[in-house]
Amino acid sequence: MATNIEVLQSKIGQSVPQATLDTALAERGLNPAEDYAPADQDQRKAMDLSQADVLLYIATLPQSVKELDYQLTQHDIDGLLRLRTGLLAKWDEPDTFGVAAQITDISDLH
Repeated sequence: MATNIEVLQSKIGQSVPQATLDTALAERGLNPAEDYAPADQDQRKAMDLSQADVLLYIATLPQSVKELDYQLTQHDIDGLLRLRTGLLAKWDEPDTFGVAAQITDISDLH
């Protein structure tokens, strides 16, 4: 079986700093180096909530930046935050970010 960090990386499907993934897992009580045990409901919940935490991190990052004519491209923030809200709702966790359905542009966060 894969480790917790490998499972989280596979669920995210994008490049995210190792420290970000480690922190998300640790904050939810999972050791990144331990094997993932999907039969354990508490571990599945912690993994889903770690994924929700990383999705919020990704939603705040630009997808690409160009310098000469300055162009900033963002991820589909609404989609990422709806996915995060769904993961939280699955485990009856409150969405403390609270504006997932209302964000249409990262400038709305300021």
